[in-house]
Amino acid sequence: VVILGSQTGEMTLVHDQALRGSGLSWSPTGDRLLFSITSGNRVDIAVYNLTENSTLILTGTETFEYHVNPVWSPNSQTIAFVSSQSIASSEGIITQMDASGRNRRVISSPLSRYPAWLSLSWSPDAQSLIVAETENNVSSLLVIDIASSTQRMLIVGPRVLSFPQWTNSQTIIYQSNSGPIGSVYEADINGNVIRSLSAGIPIRSFDYWSM
Repeated sequence: VVILGSQTGEMTLVHDQALRGSGLSWSPTGDRLLFSITSGNRVDIAVYNLTENSTLILTGTETFEYHVNPVWSPNSQTIAFVSSQSIASSEGIITQMDASGRNRRVISSPLSRYPAWLSLSWSPDAQSLIVAETENNVSSLLVIDIASSTQRMLIVGPRVLSFPQWTNSQTIIYQSNSGPIGSVYEADINGNVIRSLSAGIPIRSFDYWSM
């Protein structure tokens, strides 16, 4: 992981054992960066403090060995990420913890045959997470209530649904693709599609991208 200064162009090496494609997340305050690092058979969540130029590993004391796709809550106090028993595991769970690494708890039932494909996004009020998963070639978007850990299905589609993002507390955007080409859609929190945002322009599907 390398940080490139937008004003100076200076490059700062954060960590040389980061897991490629496992997700990066800047804190809303702009001073901390979440990412995944590798060590032997483990993949753990780490946070880099830009002000202190220091890195702290947040996981590593539990039996779960694979942690990816970390995301900050809007208030920078909490993080959520995907955990599984190992890199070869067929199931993942969504885990929440304080930004310090304390008060960890599981907030989802087992999800997805491919844990690394689970992508997360916090609602603006930090009360919910939206999750994209693919299981047996069927994609879905789920909403998880943080307080109760309850899940509800938002959208199920024959096409691959991925990279959901909240636009406000009432609407989301997401990618839907079939094969290498897809589109970006807007939907309400009940799963009703409002419109296509790509306006007929095909969006090429990548493994990792952001909106």
